[in-house]
Amino acid sequence: MGNKQYRIAFIRGLFDTDGCIYLEKKHYKDKLYQYLGWAITSYAPLLRNDVLVILRDLSFHPTHQSSQTSVFLRKGEDVRRFFQLIGSNNPKHVQRFERFSELL
Repeated sequence: MGNKQYRIAFIRGLFDTDGCIYLEKKHYKDKLYQYLGWAITSYAPLLRNDVLVILRDLSFHPTHQSSQTSVFLRKGEDVRRFFQLIGSNNPKHVQRFERFSELL
């Protein structure tokens, strides 16, 4: 946990296998709002807690409820910064990020 490069590699690998990128759509007063979202899902509470700690240490703003099995980045700027700083080796995630970014 002490080495920043190891933490970044850990989050990248976990996201590549257990993460997702999505486009959240909400309707409000007849208008469509779209948000870029990011999540890592794990049923291991200690792992989720480590993800929260690492993301916060890297100046991200993750959200998580104790009743949930996922950690989220819900701010578009956090998701974009994730792909700049940490990135992904999973082509599916990279393609979805690029496609969704074009829509916003």
